[in-house]
Amino acid sequence: MQQDRDIKGFSLLELLVVIALIGIVSAVGYPNFSKWKKDRDVKLASEKIFSLMNKVITQTERGQYSYIQIEFDFTNDPFKVTSKAMTRSTFAERLNQKKALDCGDTIPWDNSKVNTYEGNNVALHINKAGTVCFSKGATHYDLKGELDNNPNVTLEDATKDDYIIICYKKAQNTLCPKDNFKKFNKDEPLYLIGWSRFGIVTKFKWDGDVWKRL
Repeated sequence: MQQDRDIKGFSLLELLVVIALIGIVSAVGYPNFSKWKKDRDVKLASEKIFSLMNKVITQTERGQYSYIQIEFDFTNDPFKVTSKAMTRSTFAERLNQKKALDCGDTIPWDNSKVNTYEGNNVALHINKAGTVCFSKGATHYDLKGELDNNPNVTLEDATKDDYIIICYKKAQNTLCPKDNFKKFNKDEPLYLIGWSRFGIVTKFKWDGDVWKRL
C-alpha cells in the first residue's frame, strides 16, 4: 500500500520573505545594471559613428570618392549622422570650372546617403547642424556650422578642436559637456571621437581625469 505523503506548500510568511529578498537583490543590482546599460548605449553609438566616418574616409583614400561630407543633422529627434560623397568626375569638373567646394548642401553630391546613423538614447555636445569634409591628401579639408566652433580639448598632451563628444541622453534637450570634464558625473559614460584633416579617426573615453584612447 502506498503511504500517504505529507505535502505542504509555502506559508504566507515564507512567500513574504522571498518577495522581500527579491526586492532587496533588485534594488542592489539595478544601479549597476543601469550604469552598464548607459555605457553600452554610448559605447555602441561611438563605435557606429567611428565606423561610419572611417569607412567613407577609407573609400576616399582608395580613390572611390574624391570629396566627402559627414553631416550631423538635428532637424529631427533623434539626430542623424550621414555621409555624402562626390565622385572623381564631378570633383574634377567643379575644379576645372573653378566652382567652390563649401562643405555644404549647395554643391552636388553624387551619393547623398553613403551611410546613416540615428542617435537613439545618446546626445552630443552640439544640438545644431555641423559638417566636416575630407578629400584625399587633405587638400580640401573643411568644417562648417557647430563643428567649426569647438573649444579645445586636451588629448594625449595635445590640444584638439576636431571632435564630437557623445554621452547618454537623459532628456530631449540633453547636451554633453564641452569643458570642465572633471566635474562631470564619473558614473555617466562620456566618449569622444576625434579626427585629423588627413582622415585619421580616433576614439577616446573619459576616465574621470583624462581622455583615454580606445
